[in-house]
Amino acid sequence: MIAVCLSIVGHEAIGHGGACLAAGGRVTLLNVVDFHCSLARPGIDLAGTVGNLVLVLVGLALARPASASGARLLGLALFAFNAFWAAGYLIYGGVLNVGDWVYPAEVFASGLPWRPIAVAVGLGLYALTMNRIAVLTPPPAAGALQTAYVAATLAIVLAGALYAPARVHVIQSAAIEIGLASLGLWFAVRRARGQGDWTPPTSPGWAIVALVLFAAIAAILGPGLPR
Repeated sequence: MIAVCLSIVGHEAIGHGGACLAAGGRVTLLNVVDFHCSLARPGIDLAGTVGNLVLVLVGLALARPASASGARLLGLALFAFNAFWAAGYLIYGGVLNVGDWVYPAEVFASGLPWRPIAVAVGLGLYALTMNRIAVLTPPPAAGALQTAYVAATLAIVLAGALYAPARVHVIQSAAIEIGLASLGLWFAVRRARGQGDWTPPTSPGWAIVALVLFAAIAAILGPGLPR
């Protein structure tokens, strides 16, 4: 749950939101899956994916065998959610012509067949992500990572249900962005072959941090901003 909360903040609030404010714009909508800025800039649209890629690197750093069990599990989840999100968005945008890549493609790749290219690149990155998860995940952590995936999907859907103006849309989008996009995690860990020992973290601090972060996301982004 910690990983999905950080992923939402990294993509929507810090990524899109930070780029919007840096460009001199004003945030007109921010919830767990949607972001609107008063300015239209390709960089603002792409900044969400940049946030995902930063968290991919953070996840890889934490997922090393030398990391403590709790930090390693957090790193694996951060890497998985954000790499799958970035790859899945390319596939989703290429197939349906919606999402963060459409406007930048219209500006920078006008007249080019960007949609099939996006789908091909997205599929390649998705397969690469599944392979890396299998390589990085120690077999004893496979079940814990699957549990984290289920908990993350439920958490983001529950937070999304608090957005009254478009509850059904947000719930569906949340289920797609985390649940469907990261479905490959469930199957990748079945081939887990990561190095090093791993035992489930026993410190209650992880659960406390997860609950605090989820409560903050639900209270602030769940109903949406501005209010």
